[in-house]
Amino acid sequence: MDSLLLTNHLPADIYQKDPFWLVKHVILGSYLCSLVDGAFTAGKITEAEVYLGSDDKAAHACGYKKHPEPPFSF
Repeated sequence: MDSLLLTNHLPADIYQKDPFWLVKHVILGSYLCSLVDGAFTAGKITEAEVYLGSDDKAAHACGYKKHPEPPFSF
């Protein structure tokens, strides 16, 4: 899994996995890196939240009704 995290992006099929597995085995402990105007920054991901879609009552998007404009999420 370490070589996966050294790429610029995660492969699209990784998002087909169980979200709890994805956070536990891929996201937590990985580093989010950026290079902007020659300045490199990195931060280790130490916590994450998992929501199972707009029907998940804990999700910020839960309860939004469809509007002509897309709803926002926090």
